[in-house]
Amino acid sequence: MEPLLTGVRVLELRGLLAGAVCGRALADAGAHVDAVDLDLGQTADEDPYTRATLDLPKRLLGPGLEGAPLDALVADAGLLLVAGAPAAIEAAGLAPDALRRRNPDAPIVTVTPFGFEGPRRDDRASDLISFHASGLARVLLGAVEDPEADPPVRAAGEQSAFIGGLTAALAAMSALYDRDATGRAGVYDVSVQEALAAMPARELALPAFGGVPARHRTAGQLGLTYVIPASDGHVAISPREPHQWAAWLRVMGTPAWAEEPQMLDRPSRMRHGDRLLAHISPWSRRHSRAELFALAQDAHVPCFPVNAPGEVLDDPQLAHRGFFVDATLPAVGPVRVPSRPYRAYRAEQPPTPSTSEASPRAPRPAATEPGERHALDRLPLEGIRVIDFSWVIAGPTCTRFLAALGAEVIKVESPARPDPGRTSELHSVLGLSKRSLAIDLRAPGATDAVRRLIAASDVVVENFATGVMGRLGLDYPALSAQRDDLIMVSASGVGRTGPLADSVAYGTLLQCYTGFSALNGYPGRAITPGFAWADPLSALMMTTALIAALRERRRTGRGCHIDFSMSEALLWTMPGALVGWQREAAGRDAGPHGNRSTTMSPHEVYQASGDDAWLAVAATSDEEWRALCGVVPDLGPLAGLDLEGRTARAAEVDAALTAWAARRDARDAADALQRAGVPATASLDSQQLFEDTHLEQRDFYRLVDTPDGVLRLSALPWRTPGGPLPRVEAAPAFGADNEAVLRDIAGLTETEVEALRSVRAFGE
Repeated sequence: MEPLLTGVRVLELRGLLAGAVCGRALADAGAHVDAVDLDLGQTADEDPYTRATLDLPKRLLGPGLEGAPLDALVADAGLLLVAGAPAAIEAAGLAPDALRRRNPDAPIVTVTPFGFEGPRRDDRASDLISFHASGLARVLLGAVEDPEADPPVRAAGEQSAFIGGLTAALAAMSALYDRDATGRAGVYDVSVQEALAAMPARELALPAFGGVPARHRTAGQLGLTYVIPASDGHVAISPREPHQWAAWLRVMGTPAWAEEPQMLDRPSRMRHGDRLLAHISPWSRRHSRAELFALAQDAHVPCFPVNAPGEVLDDPQLAHRGFFVDATLPAVGPVRVPSRPYRAYRAEQPPTPSTSEASPRAPRPAATEPGERHALDRLPLEGIRVIDFSWVIAGPTCTRFLAALGAEVIKVESPARPDPGRTSELHSVLGLSKRSLAIDLRAPGATDAVRRLIAASDVVVENFATGVMGRLGLDYPALSAQRDDLIMVSASGVGRTGPLADSVAYGTLLQCYTGFSALNGYPGRAITPGFAWADPLSALMMTTALIAALRERRRTGRGCHIDFSMSEALLWTMPGALVGWQREAAGRDAGPHGNRSTTMSPHEVYQASGDDAWLAVAATSDEEWRALCGVVPDLGPLAGLDLEGRTARAAEVDAALTAWAARRDARDAADALQRAGVPATASLDSQQLFEDTHLEQRDFYRLVDTPDGVLRLSALPWRTPGGPLPRVEAAPAFGADNEAVLRDIAGLTETEVEALRSVRAFGE
């Protein structure tokens, strides 16, 4: 497996756990990371294992390193990463302008709860507050039958740090590539709130189209992925396509109930979910999880077992790929921990000198080489061409990032099966700034045309089932033979190698397989797959690896094939649960805890005045607890309690906060608590984010001129003060660029284009 980020020295100055996540992602790619723990306004970690696992490949210096030794490290770094609260960062002399005086050449990435600039930049936060301030807490579990019984909830395992840190790693990789391309050492301002808000792309964009995602669902209604019982637990299935449903019925012996009117089409089955499960469950209970998984996958029906996190430690697929590695954690001992979720392989043939210059490339308006435009105007990936075969969410999110960063992205779709995202607002978001080629790769001459297009390109991204690209003659060995500096990313549920490589998967199924879904929600509730978390998470990591490969290509002249596993990406973000399973008896019984914390109290959401309105409150220290008691009169007599005391009297504390919040607007109550120094926020929805003054002043949303009018849509979840704005252009109509792409880039003649049209390669 090839390192992708050689020769880079990263200085990680961190208070927030998100900084440790970012540093680990860069170290996994091959960077040398020096980490220094500083008091930058952070809250305490919620488990003893996560940070220790993240720090394994780093050189730890500190804590508290300062003065000349710290100045020397700053001056020597190739990338400066600072994670904490803005005021604390400034007080420590580590603000971007102060760092720039000590190192004029290194890109600087700041990671803060609400951004380094903006009216709410100094609001106090914790994992709970970040989640609820982002809108993600309202969609994590999907729609619920009773919103009062199931309030908005955070994900388990300090996931705000992982999403914020992985977003920072992508920003950092973009910064490094930009520095190499333009000589510009930029400042990248990453907000954890914005990183989380950007995860559910469609839900975030709904207000621009006149809607808001509903948290309430009709009793008995199911989603596209649902959980059924087995003799030894549960499996998750998702036979969402007509051919998958037909195959699933054959697996069950073609039952008579399938002819009921409520079972004849997918929307009706989803509306009558209780009835559907009542039909399936007696049959499924006669089989084990392993049997159901094998039966379904043999029929090409998407299905995976519902696991607890520790059950995957001995999974044959992960063992084959060597994903878990032996490590010794300080004060913990020997354990197995996750490694990086992708493998990078180079072509076997030796590189051809000046491959990039020799490959056919059509002229384009944008600069193809550094210096052709003024550096201040040039986006990092201008001059890079990407052929995008991916669909649904993970791959298109990756290529959306690339397009926003300046790459020319050509989305290739089948006229017979366009991207399902086109049936909703999803394409309008994930298709931003791309071009569209609609071509049937089974038509005579179509794959030859696409090979010529790829020969004039830099990157291929695909997430087809394992083997599809090979059958088309478009796999990496074939493509790298014609262009050895090509970079190809193949994303799949469990990776392209191993005994389960051919498995049919969706992100929500992988959340069940890895144990992620088992950790989220409320105690005593049924496991739900929830929002498609795995897809945007994977996109962050895929894009980071891809840009690192582009940077390595500039150094070596060689491309590579990146084999990316979405299930491994999920497990990479779960070290606390995985190590806890190995080291603690209690870890084997770990389940969902809602919004509660074992290291902070109170740490919960409380219903405020109004319909489905909630206030999130976290007292992360005794000082913040006393401040909270000063605002909520009924808590005043309890101000002297320490963590143990207020945990023991949690019911009394919750009762006081419930009564106080019920009489107040959630945002007004949060503002009052923040003024007193207490981490708090209203649990926002996407409409409230859309109207938020802080996000508006940070340019989180951009105006996009589309055929449906001017829309406000999000661009990138970070800011680059003084740098170029991300590219945000309307998503293309289906096949809108067919002739321009094939003639101007692939170099087809008019006769060749007409020949493709004559065999209906464009579906016309």
